[in-house]
Amino acid sequence: MRFIVKSSAITLAAIASITTIGLSAQDSDNPKNNKKKSEEILLIGKPENCVKPRNIQSTQVLDNQTIEFRMLGGKTYRNTLDRSCPGLSKGDPITYTIRGTSLCHVDIFKVLRTTAGRIETRATCNFGKFQEIEKVKKKK
Repeated sequence: MRFIVKSSAITLAAIASITTIGLSAQDSDNPKNNKKKSEEILLIGKPENCVKPRNIQSTQVLDNQTIEFRMLGGKTYRNTLDRSCPGLSKGDPITYTIRGTSLCHVDIFKVLRTTAGRIETRATCNFGKFQEIEKVKKKK
């Protein structure tokens, strides 16, 4: 089974697959971003090796080393790659293939781009472990 995951509402018409709209996220690592962090990230439990792809509602690439998965039922998992993925940037679409019934830290994903109407692979990288998180608004 192959999944294409996008982070914008524009679909890649050439791909017949599952497309999701990403979550909005503040780019706190960007020094040009003068906004203060308005939320805190709480880690829930221990990192998990795998998640069930049928429960993935949407995916958001936050930076070259962080991808968030919002799950059906309201849980959010943060996947922090073991090392940065060259060519992966905030909001990039990714694709991955499921072998078996789970998406796991040993699986790979590809970063996509569209050039002259053609879909090309920009980079191939490995997922990290999946850490359940909760976003809590900071008190002023």
